Amino acid sequence: MIAHVTAYNTVEGQTDDTPCISASGDNICGRDDVVACPTSLPLGALVEINGKVYECLDRTNPRFNGRFDISFDKDVQGALAWGIKKVEVKIIDA
Repeated sequence: MIAHVTAYNTVEGQTDDTPCISASGDNICGRDDVVACPTSLPLGALVEINGKVYECLDRTNPRFNGRFDISFDKDVQGALAWGIKKVEVKIIDA
């Protein structure tokens, strides 16, 4: 599928007061393979974006349902550089 893919950081200003704990209950801080996915995919699903495999351990904000949001952990500049892209997202395991 072709989808909008954005980036976020595991910091309170961009999440809630527990930025390291994802919707799945996993600690995602320090990881570079996590993506927030739309509710149409189950938590734990694997997707490929730009040749890299990510695990769906978090949820996108309901107002952006349909988007994927890559966690750049604490790398704010990396997330800003990513911005928003319209790219192919391959569902590997749902």
